[in-house]
Amino acid sequence: MWGLNWLALISWRRAAGQHWSECARRLYPVAAAMRLNLWIIPLNLTLVVTTCFPGRPPVWWLVFPAAWLGTKLGVYPYAREVFPAAGPLAKWIRQSLTAWLLKTGIWGPFVLGLVFMPDRFTWVAGAVFLAVLAFHIWIQLGLAVRLSRRLGLLTPPPERLFRIVTENSRSLARPCHTWVLETPLAYAAALPITGDLLFSRYILEALPDEEIAAICAHEVSHLTESQPTLLIRWAGSLILLPWLFARPMLNEFGIHGLLPLLLVSFLVNVLVRRVARKMEVRADKLAGEQQISEGTYARALERIYRRNITPAVMPGNRAVHPHLYDRMLAAGVTPDFPRPDQPQKLTWTGRLHYILSCGLAGILIGRLLALSH
Repeated sequence: MWGLNWLALISWRRAAGQHWSECARRLYPVAAAMRLNLWIIPLNLTLVVTTCFPGRPPVWWLVFPAAWLGTKLGVYPYAREVFPAAGPLAKWIRQSLTAWLLKTGIWGPFVLGLVFMPDRFTWVAGAVFLAVLAFHIWIQLGLAVRLSRRLGLLTPPPERLFRIVTENSRSLARPCHTWVLETPLAYAAALPITGDLLFSRYILEALPDEEIAAICAHEVSHLTESQPTLLIRWAGSLILLPWLFARPMLNEFGIHGLLPLLLVSFLVNVLVRRVARKMEVRADKLAGEQQISEGTYARALERIYRRNITPAVMPGNRAVHPHLYDRMLAAGVTPDFPRPDQPQKLTWTGRLHYILSCGLAGILIGRLLALSH
């Protein structure tokens, strides 16, 4: 992982000294390959063990987590080079472990539900589904925020941020809670269901008050979304729950039993992404209308994208947020750089292991089919 990331970053290093948008354009496929390889490399090692030692007891449950930990450690040199604020190894491990524990607490019940789901539609299947659904609702209603506070990811806001949020949230019909997110990235988000606002520490340290207020106005607008919009967001959060019934659907109806699950997931995903995109455009418009002076919101957006080394133009046009270049134009500011080309979706370091995993999976599936006959 270390070696692949080092090789993939050569193009990004050569862009040093160029405009930040060009650096971000070259980094995007490297970051995409890094995120993919974090899971593909352990998967390939597990497939190698399973393929080369078919007569041995299954040990994937040992190989995969061990390989994942090693691969995760291999990400640190990349993180340190691209984001120096990642800090020393001990700090990076602590933050990564905390985030991993939080994600495990959120997705762990879903995985357990898949494990304990019976082969047929029985009362046990219904009980498993209801248990996972109840935990998911608990997470959505505030458990995730409480866990993040306990793990140290969220801390109370300083007086300066509290004052800015208070001034920008006077029109809300319900109180909102503000937190500082411990991350080296520039980040701000709203949780419409619980009414929480999150701001990373970098935003507090690098942005002036008027730009923080503009970003705050964008996030507060999400807390004013209509009830139908919140309902659609709820549906989006539940998109994976029907897949708890994948095993009984396969046993009852064969491979065709998965088609309804695929159709429901596809339709819900399309609806949620369209609504989310519409809400982001609405939030940008409201933030632009409430900015103290013209160009404040656009400058804040550019500062955030530059800090995160996020391309000003993303691949395709399916992302929830519009392209930064278009967001700045919509805010009444013409960027001081030409519109960049779209970045590649993946580097060769990502394609390499993806092709390898397909080959190994094909060998394993062929062997299983031969044994079944």
